[in-house]
Amino acid sequence: MYGGHRRTLLTFAAATTAAATIGLTPHTAAAAPKAWVEVPSEVASGQDAYYNDVTVTPGGTVWAVGYNVNFLPGAVEFRNNIERYNGSSFQRVSAPDVEGPPAQNFLYGVAAISDNNVLAVGTARDHATNTNKTRILKWNGTSWSSMLSPNPGTVRNELNDIAVTGTTAFAVGVSTSGFYNDPLVLHLVGGSWQTMAVSRPSNCDGHADLVSVYAASPTAVWAAGRCESGPNKSFVLKYDGVVWKTIVRPVEYPTVQLNGFASNADGRIFAVGSDGSGPAVLRVYPRPAKLIPSPSSQSYWAAGTTGHNGVVMAGSSTVPGTSFAGPAVGVRGPNGWSPQNIGPTFGYFTAVTFAGDGSVFAVGSKSGKPLVMHRAA
Repeated sequence: MYGGHRRTLLTFAAATTAAATIGLTPHTAAAAPKAWVEVPSEVASGQDAYYNDVTVTPGGTVWAVGYNVNFLPGAVEFRNNIERYNGSSFQRVSAPDVEGPPAQNFLYGVAAISDNNVLAVGTARDHATNTNKTRILKWNGTSWSSMLSPNPGTVRNELNDIAVTGTTAFAVGVSTSGFYNDPLVLHLVGGSWQTMAVSRPSNCDGHADLVSVYAASPTAVWAAGRCESGPNKSFVLKYDGVVWKTIVRPVEYPTVQLNGFASNADGRIFAVGSDGSGPAVLRVYPRPAKLIPSPSSQSYWAAGTTGHNGVVMAGSSTVPGTSFAGPAVGVRGPNGWSPQNIGPTFGYFTAVTFAGDGSVFAVGSKSGKPLVMHRAA
C-alpha cells in the first residue's frame, strides 16, 4: 500500500478526522453505511502480533503484514507476520525471516502489482554485520521469498512503506551511516531495486525519515517525511520522473506530523496525520498545499483510502473519560465527514483499504493482538 509510518504508529498513533470542507466528492447513495465487523486473525500461541499495513490485489485477495513478538527465556524475538484473508478470517502464510539470535524482523508496508506479484517491505537485523538492513519480500502466487535490495547506510537501513504503479514500485524509509537518519528511496526497475538520489529538505534538523509514499504514476510520486529532531516536523517530496523535489517544507507546517496519504476519484491527494491536538489533513495536490481544518473529535489519521469518491480515513481517537486510545474511522458521506461506530474500545488503526467489491478493511492492533475491522459494500 502507501500508508503511514507503521513503526512509529505502534508507539505514538497518528491519523485524523477530516472536515466537510475537505472538498472531496461525496457518495451519491443516500443509504447509511453498513456496520463494521471485527474479523478474526490467527495468532501464534503465547505471542503478541501487530498489523502495520493492508492491501488488496487486483483479483481481490487481501493481505495484511506486520510482525510477531515471541517472548523467549532471556530474549525477545521479532518475526515477520503475513496473513491472507480467506473470506472469514486472516490466516498466517509462511514467510522467510533473518535469524538471530535473537531474530529481529519487521514488516511495515505491503502493495500488490498483480495477484502473483505482491511486495512487502520492512527491515531485519543482520547480526553478522551488526546492522539493520532493508527487507523486501515477494509473493509469486505460491510462496514468499526475499529480494535483493540496496543498503546504503552502514548502520541502519529501513523501509517504512511501498507504493506500486503499473509494473514498478517505490519504497521509502531511512538510512544511517553516522548519527542522524537520512531519507531513503528505492525504485523497482526491471525486476531489481535501485537507490534513488534524494536529499533532506533545508531546515530539517536531526533525523530525516520518510514514512509514507503514494504513486499516481511512474512520474508522479509523493513521499511524506518527518524531521525527528528540532521544532520542524513534517515535509513532503514529489518525484516528477526525473528528480525528487521538496514541495512542502518543514517550516511551513511546524506543528503537523504526517503519517500517510489519501486520495479521491477526482485526483485530489492528501497527506494525513496530526497537528498535536487533533487530526490534520494537508492537500498536496493540486497545488498549492493547503491545510484543511479538521474537527478535534479524533486524535490522528494514520492513512486513508485512495482513488474512491467515498474516502475512508483510519487512525485513533481518545476514549472519553480515559487517557487511552481507541480505533477511529471517518467516512465521507452525503453530508460530509462523519465518525463511524467501530466497536472495539481500545487499540488503533494503522492502515485502511478498499477491496474490489467496495468493502473496506482497516487494520491495526489492540492489547498486543491484531485488529481487523471490515465494512461490507
